Amino acid sequence: MTFYERYAAVAEKSGLKPGSEKAASLFGSNKSTVSKWKTNNITPIGNVVAAIANAFSCSTDYLLGRTDDMTDYAKGEKPSQEDITPSPAVIQFPNDESDSLIRLIKRLDPADRLRAEGVIQGLLMQSKYNPAPSSLPNAAHIRTDTPVTPDMIAHDEDIMNDDNF
Repeated sequence: MTFYERYAAVAEKSGLKPGSEKAASLFGSNKSTVSKWKTNNITPIGNVVAAIANAFSCSTDYLLGRTDDMTDYAKGEKPSQEDITPSPAVIQFPNDESDSLIRLIKRLDPADRLRAEGVIQGLLMQSKYNPAPSSLPNAAHIRTDTPVTPDMIAHDEDIMNDDNF
């Protein structure tokens, strides 16, 4: 969908004709400018997009095509259950302190959830989150998806105990 099509959807949802002067006046514009969005496939500058989002209580991400969810979470709206699609990329934490992080991740669309997971995994690869190899014989296996077996641990211990190593 183009910006104009998304703008038209939120205007119509509010009971206004998208090309009307009344709709345009809600965010400090005019119907001539709105018409250009449609005919020239133009997306307005950021402050105009934000004003439209505020006027129609929708998210700028929806207007810009980053999500199909119109919900304006900045205004404290909560998503309906069908808006939340569980993703395997969401990490479940054992304590309540991380509930806010989980809520934030659940608000992301599936593609952005994967990006967030990648960022988190990248952070977790830093040495401050991993024990030093000298204290853990199987440290080389930590950064892989391969489960560590007793044979691997024994092999690593043999190498670490080898005087020629």
